[in-house]
Amino acid sequence: MTGPDPVSPVPPAQSQVPAPLIESYRRARYEVLAGPGIDLVVDRPDPWLAQLMARHQAPTAAVITAWNPFSQPLALPENRARQARLKHELVDAGCDWLPMLGHDPQGTWPGEEMLLVIGASSGQLAQLGTRFDQNAILLATSTDPVPRLLLLR
Repeated sequence: MTGPDPVSPVPPAQSQVPAPLIESYRRARYEVLAGPGIDLVVDRPDPWLAQLMARHQAPTAAVITAWNPFSQPLALPENRARQARLKHELVDAGCDWLPMLGHDPQGTWPGEEMLLVIGASSGQLAQLGTRFDQNAILLATSTDPVPRLLLLR
């Protein structure tokens, strides 16, 4: 999984995802578990992420999960099984990733296990998000190393 490829994001006005849910994705805190104090925020430049992408010569970095398809809560064992399948697919594709947690700053939604995938193509990442029934992923590219919300439906 290498090289950027075109992805057509779904414009918010045409998305099936309710506006309040989109806003909750934008407000969330995406904690990278590779070190203390590394939080990614939608549309906020992050020097650590830019350096990571440059160090790996990665065309992309993306935050993705298999938890809670279409933001419908599942039991912990089911979420963990889905996440294990996602990790297996990434390993099979030769992708590097770091563990993450997604946090709702208001505390009304429980934290979710996530992955920061480094170097896969944007099209492949969008396909994974779609296959695991996600509403969106966060995507940064080498030309714009800022986590941007990419709506998938």
